[in-house]
Amino acid sequence: MNYSTKRTISMAILLALTSGSAVAGKGVAYDAAGSVWRNSAGECWTTDFRDADPGTTGCFAEPMASDTDGDGVVDEQDRCPDTPAGVSVDSQGCIPDSDGDGVVDAKDQCPGTPAGASVDGRGCAMKIVLNRIPFEVDSDRIEAGYAAELRQVADTLKSRQDVKSVQVIGHTDSLGSTRYNQALSEKRARAVAQFLVSEGVPAAIIQVSGEGETAPVADNATAQGREQNRRVELKVN
Repeated sequence: MNYSTKRTISMAILLALTSGSAVAGKGVAYDAAGSVWRNSAGECWTTDFRDADPGTTGCFAEPMASDTDGDGVVDEQDRCPDTPAGVSVDSQGCIPDSDGDGVVDAKDQCPGTPAGASVDGRGCAMKIVLNRIPFEVDSDRIEAGYAAELRQVADTLKSRQDVKSVQVIGHTDSLGSTRYNQALSEKRARAVAQFLVSEGVPAAIIQVSGEGETAPVADNATAQGREQNRRVELKVN
C-alpha cells in the first residue's frame, strides 16, 4: 500500500470515528452508511486491525503483529524482546555479536575473537584453547588444514595494543610415560609459538611451557577425550 492510499484510509477512518456518523465494532471501522472501510485490495483496516480474509463479506478482523520493543522485529519472531530503544538488531531482534564471544558488537573492543576463547567484559580474549587444532598421537606437527585458524589467532593478538604477554602452554593425553609427555607438550607449545611469530606476533611477548599429561580437560579413557587433551592453550595478559 502506498503512502497516498494509507493517508486516505487513515483520514477516512479518523473522520468517521470523530464525526459521529460512524460506529466501530470488533476492531473494524465503519462508514456512515454502515459499510466497513476497505482499501484497494478489499481489506478492512483500522489502526490496530487488518482483515484476516479479504474475500469474506463479514470482514472478520485479526490483530496486526505487535512489536513491543519497537525494534522492527515482531514479537512472535523476537528472541530478544526487551531490546533498548534505538539499538540496531539482527533478524531475530537481538543486538549482534558477530564473533559469538558473548559481548555484543556495540560494546566489543576486540572484534573477531577466535571461537571458544574466554573473554573479559570488553570482549577481549583472556584464554584461547586450541582444541580445534588437534595434534596427532606422538606429534607436534601443525597440519596445513589448521593454519587458517592459527592465522586468525595471530591476527587477534596483533590487533591488541593492551597485550603484554602470551603464555603458550602445551598439553598431552596420558599415553606414554610422564617424562616423555612433558617433553612432547613443550614441543607442541613451541610449534604454535613459532607459527605465531612467523605471522608477525612479537617473539618478545611469548612465553612457552608444557604441562604434559597433568591437566586433562576430558577423559583419557576414551579416544575422543584423549584428542581433546592433546591441545595448546594461550593465556593472554
